[in-house]
Amino acid sequence: MIKNNILRTLTDDEVKQLRQTLIEIYTDIKNICDKYDICCMLNNGSCLGAILWDGFIPWDNDMDVIMTRKDYIKFIEVFKKEMSYKYEINSPLLEDEACVLWTKICKKNTLYLELTNIMTPFPKGIFVDVASLEYAPKNKIARKLKDFIIHFLFETSVCMLYSDYPDPLHKKILKTNK
Repeated sequence: MIKNNILRTLTDDEVKQLRQTLIEIYTDIKNICDKYDICCMLNNGSCLGAILWDGFIPWDNDMDVIMTRKDYIKFIEVFKKEMSYKYEINSPLLEDEACVLWTKICKKNTLYLELTNIMTPFPKGIFVDVASLEYAPKNKIARKLKDFIIHFLFETSVCMLYSDYPDPLHKKILKTNK
């Protein structure tokens, strides 16, 4: 979190509030998924935290959800229609509004600054990341090629993002952190 251009750690109370809001967002996501027969699953550290800590990983303050491509497309359509009064939804699938590398469900009237988005015009509220589970070829060479292409495009996108929205604080931290 950044306050007055100073990078700092969240207080215990702030972490508790953040996690309560993340659970609220996830509950709304899950309710929409149940209503429209969309399968969603916790992903990455969110899944690990739920299994090993019955909640969040102690050092993790975000939440990740994953669903199949078919359900992902359906979810974005219905969630935007039903929950736009409460959330901003930013997704690469929303071409005219896309400002993220993957879908973010961001709660309106909240603030959560990350080092990577301080200078961007993108929403800066508390969010849950939503990703699609993609097909992986069975052939090892084809799988490695697809992985390379995805990583290349991702890194290129990140570089373009930082080029379009440079941040002196982020640059300073990157230069001093080996």
